This record gives sequence, C-alpha cells and structure tokens, in this order.
Amino acid sequence: GTIGTSFDELIVDGKNGFLVPKNDISALEQKLLDAWVHPQLDHIGKAAQDFIEEEFSPTQCINELITFYEQTIANSSSPSHTY
Repeated sequence: GTIGTSFDELIVDGKNGFLVPKNDISALEQKLLDAWVHPQLDHIGKAAQDFIEEEFSPTQCINELITFYEQTIANSSSPSHTY
C-alpha cells in the first residue's frame, strides 16, 4: 500500500503488510524485492488476513452500518436540520 492514501490506516508496515511512499517507484521496487525474501512473509500474510476478517467481518460492518443509518435518520428528522 501507499503512505498517505488511507492504506496506512489499515496496514502496519512489516506487521500486516507493506507500505511505500506514493509516487516512489524505486521504493516500490525495493519493497517488492524485500517482501519476496522476507523471513516472516507467511506470518505477515496471516496477520493481514486476521486483521481483515476481524475488522471487516459482516457482523462488525453490519452493526456499524445500522448505527450509522439510525443516526442519519434521527438527524434528518430533527427540527433543527435544514437542507
């Protein structure tokens, strides 16, 4: 992922993925080469999978969406709300 484009909100470099500065082809090339031989690559891949399954599980996402929609509906019916 690239730093400064929201990937860094999900990825911890070297823990559950890899990050490089955006628009830096040399850094991307080096990171790909480093990742290819990284001794913990399998562990990093598993950590990425675990993170996504936990953070974006249907149960988690559905509950957050329901809360968002309930708040949006409540705010839209408020007398102080104007368009």
